[in-house]
Amino acid sequence: MRRAALLICIFGLLFSVTFAQAKKKPKSKPDAPSKFAGKKAGEGKELVAGMKFRWCPPGAFNMGPDFDAIPVTLTSGFWLGETEVTQGQWKKLMGTEPWKDLEAVREGDDHPANHISYDDALAFCGKLNEQERSVLQEGWSFSCPTEAQWEYACRAGTTTKFSFGDDATKFGDYGWYEKNTKGENYPHSAGAKKPNGWGLKDMHGNVWEWCSDWYEYKRIGGINPQGPKSGKERVYRSGCWVVDAEYCESAMRSDDLPTTKSRLLGFRVAVVFSGK
Repeated sequence: MRRAALLICIFGLLFSVTFAQAKKKPKSKPDAPSKFAGKKAGEGKELVAGMKFRWCPPGAFNMGPDFDAIPVTLTSGFWLGETEVTQGQWKKLMGTEPWKDLEAVREGDDHPANHISYDDALAFCGKLNEQERSVLQEGWSFSCPTEAQWEYACRAGTTTKFSFGDDATKFGDYGWYEKNTKGENYPHSAGAKKPNGWGLKDMHGNVWEWCSDWYEYKRIGGINPQGPKSGKERVYRSGCWVVDAEYCESAMRSDDLPTTKSRLLGFRVAVVFSGK
């Protein structure tokens, strides 16, 4: 009996010490991405004056068309511009007008900036990082989205051809394309059409949008894919105002040299977490 009582006392003492140590153990700090993250998919925030962004949470999806889709997992959420970068936003930051006096341009602050190369888009993001550092948490930066981030945001949780379903006859409600811009040879007002499920507008049509990946015919999936390490051409997504709906599907992609400036090319800014 004495031995049993002694063992009970010893175990009780050990439990008390362990419990006390557990109480004193400091709480682990939240990881860096969570400090700047949105609370739900599609949450809107004006991170820069005149530029609204939408939150795209971490998640998994199948990238590409059904017959050739590959699994992708994005472990960090990101913010993506609600619309393409507009002429007004470009002029305010860069003080230039790359589209001035060129073909297929209708000037207006709410029209997408076109005749923009990938290198131009990168310069825009670089200047945002210099001037707007105070709005970002450590480890976050302005950038062109990766191809995987772009398609994930475009789909907004859907698995259909378009973010609004498979019915191409509804396209005119969600984007500018060949059928609703006849005789109007220029990109149209950004954000004038219905948004996808996460509040992002013009993800289909209007202007093609540069992504940060080097182009490779075979898509690269997996965890947080960045595309090939090198290449000659960059990927762009979304379709544009001069093509039919099939060229504006969520999985559609194309490519060109990063120095290419075209009436069909613009871009959208992402805010991404890359660590310290």
